[in-house]
Amino acid sequence: MRKMSNSNNLDLQKDQFRVLVEVLDCAENKQETEAVLRSLLTESERAVISQRLDILRMLLKKFKYSEIIFKLKVAPATISKAFDIYLKNGSYNKSLNIVLARYKYVPPKIETAYPNRGNDEPLVQGARSLVNQTIRQSEKANQAAEHD
Repeated sequence: MRKMSNSNNLDLQKDQFRVLVEVLDCAENKQETEAVLRSLLTESERAVISQRLDILRMLLKKFKYSEIIFKLKVAPATISKAFDIYLKNGSYNKSLNIVLARYKYVPPKIETAYPNRGNDEPLVQGARSLVNQTIRQSEKANQAAEHD
């Protein structure tokens, strides 16, 4: 993330962060919270923060680095950075741990990731047809080569 121009003014930064927390606390439901975050954060900022939270969630659930790398497609340095930030903010970790313990992760439904999964037969038939067509073309080419 980019550096802020007023990074020397810690009091101002603390006040701005306090306002952010208070605004988020005013949201009446998840939809409002999401709308506020989408209004304030770029896609890249949302991705970084979400990824960092996912890494910490998995680390606190005792996932191995290799599992996190595989599931989230991140580099080991990304995991280390997330954990370093977690360790530097030790006084807040108890609250994060409590909130993450309350949170119940629900993976996305397969239907949303793969819309045709409920009826694969047309896809399977199409793939079989393509394979059979390729085999026939290959056999014809081999026969033509043998006759030459």
